[in-house]
Amino acid sequence: MCDSSSKTKQRSPAWEHFDKVEPNKVRCLHCSQELSYSGSTSNLLNHMRNKHQPGRVNPVNPPVNPPVNPENPELRKKQIDLALVKMLVSLRWSFSHVNGEGFRNMVKVLDPNYVIPSPSELKL
Repeated sequence: MCDSSSKTKQRSPAWEHFDKVEPNKVRCLHCSQELSYSGSTSNLLNHMRNKHQPGRVNPVNPPVNPPVNPENPELRKKQIDLALVKMLVSLRWSFSHVNGEGFRNMVKVLDPNYVIPSPSELKL
């Protein structure tokens, strides 16, 4: 007999690429396109496969990021956080990679003042 309380609901990998903007609408983190959402992630996964498949000739997001603003620490943090999310999503890595010792050491060498956000902060 299976106890339903012991089951854990699995979250679709699609949610690493989308933010919910309304109850029935999501926004792609890659291209900002809004899509309908009705409880199933099929539409989201199709969008990822059709628009953001690795190796596509015309990528939606150009690889160039705006220069980071060193004079405004709050804006600088937001820009780095966004670049971090884009990197994780483009590599199809879990946000939990930011907890890795090697990743943390590399970031500390690049910018000792940057505070790496937690995986849950990145998803917001």
